[in-house]
Amino acid sequence: MPFELLVAIRYLRSRRKQVVLSVITAIAVGAVAVGVAALILVMALMTGFREDMQSKILAGTAHLNLVRRDGLPIRDYRSVVAELSKVPHVTSATPTLYQTVLLQGTGGATGAVLKGAEVDDPNHTSEVVRMMSEGDVSALDSTVDGPGGEPIDSVVLGKDLADEIGVKVGDTATALIPGADVVGNRIVPRAKDLRVVGIFSSGLYDYDSRWAYVSLDAARRITGDSEVVQIVQMQVDDIHAVKAIAADVLARTGDAYTTKDWQELNEPLYAALSLERLGFLVVLVVVVTIASLNIITLLTLMVMEKTVDIGILKTMGATDGAIMRIFVFQGVAIGAVGAALGILIGAGLVWYFNAYEVIRLPADVYSISHVTFRLRVVDVLTVGISTVVISLVSTIYPARSAARLDPVEALRHA
Repeated sequence: MPFELLVAIRYLRSRRKQVVLSVITAIAVGAVAVGVAALILVMALMTGFREDMQSKILAGTAHLNLVRRDGLPIRDYRSVVAELSKVPHVTSATPTLYQTVLLQGTGGATGAVLKGAEVDDPNHTSEVVRMMSEGDVSALDSTVDGPGGEPIDSVVLGKDLADEIGVKVGDTATALIPGADVVGNRIVPRAKDLRVVGIFSSGLYDYDSRWAYVSLDAARRITGDSEVVQIVQMQVDDIHAVKAIAADVLARTGDAYTTKDWQELNEPLYAALSLERLGFLVVLVVVVTIASLNIITLLTLMVMEKTVDIGILKTMGATDGAIMRIFVFQGVAIGAVGAALGILIGAGLVWYFNAYEVIRLPADVYSISHVTFRLRVVDVLTVGISTVVISLVSTIYPARSAARLDPVEALRHA
């Protein structure tokens, strides 16, 4: 062991005549540990919140949407789908119809969005299957005869939507469609009965309280559009390369179309999350930096306490660099121990908050019921290394002050 490190460790040991220094050392280590634990906890919170939102959003939405620039429906959608299937990295292309309706059940009525897509498309059905909590998604394309012989189509509702209108699997809900029909000399609202064959739960309140799935044929009967779709939804094999894939899509489909990717559709949310994460990190880095001031205070007091020892070491041949290293080692040791304790405390808190779902959220405001913490190795390494570096920088002034001491002046205090 280098003698500088040996001396530094001996100086950090608790001694009866150095109670004040021992207390300040403990405070310095504790301050660094608290700052590191706070950083670990907040970074895990922000990462978990972001990944939860992203996974739940992508569970019910496409990675990339293709629409006409003029806002008109896509009439030649079959040829468009065939072209999109040739684009590299596009794993599926599904023609889709949307219709906003007033959905009514025995317990009330609320606005809802009906999403119609081809049931025989495995990518569309797997989207629903992943979220199904009750019922059978294979019955989505089935119909039953109504009282007047008209076909009653099937629907899969979000859990909160089903609860709000008071229906369950096997019940019938009525969709009131924008527009009206003329029956004789009367104008009657357009309505369509739908048989509930399943209930899904994505964990995202915005979906579970507003969305419902029907087959593409059922959506056409509801909207009255026979051979058109509004959007062609695509899934890709790399969600982070979606903009490059979108450029390839537009190159194949032409100027009449435009795309919207999942990042653009949720841009306000991700911008807010990024800004919030940056704000938290700035505040907590300041906290760790303030904690490092304790190291400066400790080492300055240590230099004053060890003035005679420094003089003796210099008369025995210790160089200025060796004296500096003694106090640098002390500061780095305090930072390293504090960082290690902080990482352990932060990891323990992350486990506790996840195990017991401590932070609950109102789902109608935040779309998720609780915060999941996710601790990444890169975050732990970044925080630990940054803390040690800050501690190292904090030692420069007191270490240089110790190295500049004149041994003759130092020994006068003996």
